[in-house]
Amino acid sequence: MSSAVFSRYARREETCREHAREIIAALELRDVRAIAYRTLVTVAAREAAATEKGLPIAQAVSRR
Repeated sequence: MSSAVFSRYARREETCREHAREIIAALELRDVRAIAYRTLVTVAAREAAATEKGLPIAQAVSRR
């Protein structure tokens, strides 16, 4: 398969949606409700005050 064909396939909206659904299912992710945003931002801000590294901030948020 030529790289041009693969590139077009990867840019298709349907492909992006399908792959996003597969990733969400594989990682067992869930939607964040509007009410939870304040908590997540607070947790992220607290962790960010202690470090500039992204991983500890993401880990703190993901534990919520």
